[in-house]
Amino acid sequence: MKKTLLLTGILLALLAPTALAAGGLNINWGTGCWTDGTPLNDLAFACNTNTGTARMTCSFAVSLDQPNFVGIELDLEGATEPATVPAWWQLGADQCRPTAISTTADFTGGPGPGCTDPWAGQASGGLAIYDWGPLWGGNNRAHILVVYAVPADSPIPLTAGVEYYAAQVRISYAKTVGSGACDGCASPMIWGFNTMKSAELTQYELLQEPLSGGNQCLTWQSSTLPCGLVPTHNTTWGQVKSLYR
Repeated sequence: MKKTLLLTGILLALLAPTALAAGGLNINWGTGCWTDGTPLNDLAFACNTNTGTARMTCSFAVSLDQPNFVGIELDLEGATEPATVPAWWQLGADQCRPTAISTTADFTGGPGPGCTDPWAGQASGGLAIYDWGPLWGGNNRAHILVVYAVPADSPIPLTAGVEYYAAQVRISYAKTVGSGACDGCASPMIWGFNTMKSAELTQYELLQEPLSGGNQCLTWQSSTLPCGLVPTHNTTWGQVKSLYR
């Protein structure tokens, strides 16, 4: 899986950006996108069970038609109110909850009315990075990088102004209570969907702003941290590669 994501990421990193105004982004707690009719900006979980999953659904629209769309690379930045990311949110390898984060770009099970599924179950890819610490701005900062793509010989046409599902980040409630539980589920946190590359075969559009009437940040446990605390953080391809060595 890591080799597949690495190769996909290399292809996206080598593309030239289009000289366009930014399109738009949306993010929502739940299985649907922000405009599906059930927008949820804050998720207050009681931290009383090990079953269930929190879902961050990311969507986007491009500024101009993309007749040869092949993939996405999206970045989410997080910040916790505690000075250090608590154990419950330490989701990397050899950490407290290493299997509690996953992603999907499969929306064939019932996309809502507000967004269109561009992938039709054909996307390959997944989570490229989950990391936290000084590399991302401090001990209370976390970073998610997700990459999905379709084969280059099977591009998908995207229409400007149509809101499409991008990907969904899933956070399992495993190890919240009982023996082996990880502390910090109740600690407030904020996540920002800051940038996304919508890539064609030879270029991409860099999306950085929320759609009109949309939402770019989510809070966990009613965090009062401002959305501006998680500004755009441009991941370099050297940082991505270093995590695969």
